Amino acid sequence: LLAGSFAMRTLGLGFGVYLSGKMGAEGMGLFQLVSTVYGLASTFATSGIYLTVTRLVAEEVAAGNYAGADDAMRKCMRYGLIVSLIAAAALYFLAEPIAAQLLEDLRTVLSLRILAFALPFMAFSSSLRGYFFALRMAGKSSGGQIIEQIAHMAVSIAAFSLFVPAGNLTLACAAAALGCLGGELISFLFSLILYLRD
Repeated sequence: LLAGSFAMRTLGLGFGVYLSGKMGAEGMGLFQLVSTVYGLASTFATSGIYLTVTRLVAEEVAAGNYAGADDAMRKCMRYGLIVSLIAAAALYFLAEPIAAQLLEDLRTVLSLRILAFALPFMAFSSSLRGYFFALRMAGKSSGGQIIEQIAHMAVSIAAFSLFVPAGNLTLACAAAALGCLGGELISFLFSLILYLRD
């Protein structure tokens, strides 16, 4: 976990420097506002799923009840889907009022709507990481987060290269948001494959 956390922080630092060069101080400030709202939405979307899965699965496995662990996992995944879809719908449909009233900048609307699609994948990934942690497979849990960070960087860089003209902060923030969405999606698929193989 320590190694995974250190790798994540190192990658994040390097990517932050890249984003700063592409977006400038104003763009970084704008995306920070978006990230604050996204962080609040993601807190609701994941709603303690990671710890819940970890505890329930660990208890069932310790008791030798593998069917119970599987059942707990399915219930947590369903719960995560429902809650994250509510959070995603709220963020998507309230993006304009949030941008206008709370952030006071309509350039953030597109980014907020893109990030809304990332919330269900985040909830699923949290459940899967909790499962791996419960079974003492911390490497798989950390691996998913590292894959997420790398995918986030790769998608953002590709988006900046393909469709972000210099000085367009709306599209610059959207490209960074698209990177977050790509990172969550690829992390989910990676974790799901490991889960299905387990």
